[in-house]
Amino acid sequence: MNKATLADLRTRALELQLDSTGDRLRHQLRAELRVQGLQYAGQQRADDRVLLALKVDRTKPALELSVKTDQRAALDAKVAIVNRVLDYDVSGRIADLSAFAGVLAQSRALAGFDVSELELELAAKGRVTGVVQRADVRGIELTADPLRTIGGDSTIAIQSRNFRWAQGDVAVSVPAATWNATLRGDGEHRTVESEARATEVQGALGSERVAMDDVHDHTVVTLTGGIKDGVVEHTQQVTIKRLQQHVAGGYAVGDVEGSLHARRDADGLIKIHELRVDNRAGGTRLSLSGGVQLTRDERRISVRSLLEQDLSRLPSFFEGQGKLAMDVVLSSSDFRLFHSAAKLRLEGATVRIPKENIAIESVDGDLPVVTDFLVADDGVELLRGARINPYAAQRFSDQHPALGYRSFMSIGRVQTPWFSFAPFAANLEIARNIVSLSQVELGARNGTITGSGMFEYNGLDSKIDANLRASGVESSHGEPFDGNAALTIGIRERSIEGRADILRIGRRHLTDLLDLQDPLHADAALNQIRRALRFGYPDRVKLSFQHGFANAGVELGGLARLIKLNDIRGIPIGPLMERMMSTLQPQEATP
Repeated sequence: MNKATLADLRTRALELQLDSTGDRLRHQLRAELRVQGLQYAGQQRADDRVLLALKVDRTKPALELSVKTDQRAALDAKVAIVNRVLDYDVSGRIADLSAFAGVLAQSRALAGFDVSELELELAAKGRVTGVVQRADVRGIELTADPLRTIGGDSTIAIQSRNFRWAQGDVAVSVPAATWNATLRGDGEHRTVESEARATEVQGALGSERVAMDDVHDHTVVTLTGGIKDGVVEHTQQVTIKRLQQHVAGGYAVGDVEGSLHARRDADGLIKIHELRVDNRAGGTRLSLSGGVQLTRDERRISVRSLLEQDLSRLPSFFEGQGKLAMDVVLSSSDFRLFHSAAKLRLEGATVRIPKENIAIESVDGDLPVVTDFLVADDGVELLRGARINPYAAQRFSDQHPALGYRSFMSIGRVQTPWFSFAPFAANLEIARNIVSLSQVELGARNGTITGSGMFEYNGLDSKIDANLRASGVESSHGEPFDGNAALTIGIRERSIEGRADILRIGRRHLTDLLDLQDPLHADAALNQIRRALRFGYPDRVKLSFQHGFANAGVELGGLARLIKLNDIRGIPIGPLMERMMSTLQPQEATP
């Protein structure tokens, strides 16, 4: 489809009347243009009339302009300069621009705007100082730097109806809105205070739709000095009564209040005293403070944010209670290497997903997280384990004492389709790519597991170090289990290094472990242990793991003590680990 242009504009008759009087100092011009049978892009438009009145007085100097049409627009403007003070009074309206929609759409500045039903009303009035240096019959001369010296008192009011804009898969529609502003200036100190209201705002991004009701914005901007090198104070408050969205299904957004208080110093440093967003319907509060400098010589940032969430306001497919808070400090001296230190705090937190049979109950504690990452042209790289500088090498509590360092975490119960345990308590920390656990106490199968561990993430080269002690843990047959282990597990090689001692294990439990390694009962050494178990019970099992293989020594009690059992050597670990990991996959429900 071809776009309409001015060449598609047709009219049956044009009539122009001009009336000009005055001299070179004072002049009046009146013009009347009548348009009959106007057609545009093959569509008939109503007849129209344009009236223009212009008065120029070079002795003051002063100008009066009036433009009116029967159908679409009207403009009244009065401008006068007295004692280097510019007085102005402007009012106007625009409506029914559908006849020119095709032409306006070809403008880059107006691309995407739908003006077919747009209506605008403007009213501006005030006095402007610090702009005019000289005004007489010879002409008008402006000041050397009007943006630095401009002042005065002005008011501006704009009303819009049927505002629509769309470009690509992004669209915005505002049925009705108002914007009022007051400008005051004295010397190098200027203040702009504005207020905007919209009863409804609709937006679209691809297939996603967003609708907001009762949107209100109040902004105060104060400038001292020039626009480029002056001091700017910015204060803003935004409220949204209700927001409908489908991006985060089930998450309620409403009674939203946001505020911003920021300052830009003369050296370009932006200080964010407070940036706050409070979504009362969703139980979410976000606050941020800090500083950013983006000058030619320096690029640095240091900000602190706090996210708080009431878990009882989670989306409908969750069931929750308690509170969650995430405190984050982010800093960088070059916008390439970033250092962040965070603390996750949970208070009485419980989250359940009934459909998935997942529940985490009664969680309390703090989890510190320290990360370093590098931002380059090819993406973001997480720095793993390296000490970047002496600052990064300090302890979390030394770097950020204001975060109230504590790493204790306790969980009342964890329920999943794969496993469950209750309770859990440990000191838990995340430092770059390392997750460490100490003073672990875990309740599992009516017993207790204690110890410490560390998970070092390096992709497929990740590894797990664990020192564990189990006491009274029951097997699926209800038999108690006691033991301890010191192990290193490699993810890529599916290997285990270290040793383990089983101090107490039931007969059925040991048989199940033997069947896990030799489900077909094809190993003669394991079959010897199976036969001996008919006359006794397991007394102790010693395991050692090295270079992908395991060695095992089994001691039996009862009459089986009289049977000599040789140590089992060279058990491959890879296939055993594959089978163990496969048991952690959720089982599909049978119809």
